[in-house]
Amino acid sequence: MIVLVLLVYSVMAIESYGLLRKGWRKDFTVNAILLVLGLSTAIALQAGVNLPSPATSLRQLVELVIGSKS
Repeated sequence: MIVLVLLVYSVMAIESYGLLRKGWRKDFTVNAILLVLGLSTAIALQAGVNLPSPATSLRQLVELVIGSKS
């Protein structure tokens, strides 16, 4: 399964190189950062690592911005 994940992410990385060739450096940088984060998350999940849920942190952030609890 890890081979499939690496294959898909390598195709995505090759496709995102077109952004760099077009001169869209900022878009390429954001895309590369998201690819690395996604790849590291996918490999960690495949390795059986229990990742924390972001739901609690997002709820706290929304409550901080809105200022009330639902």
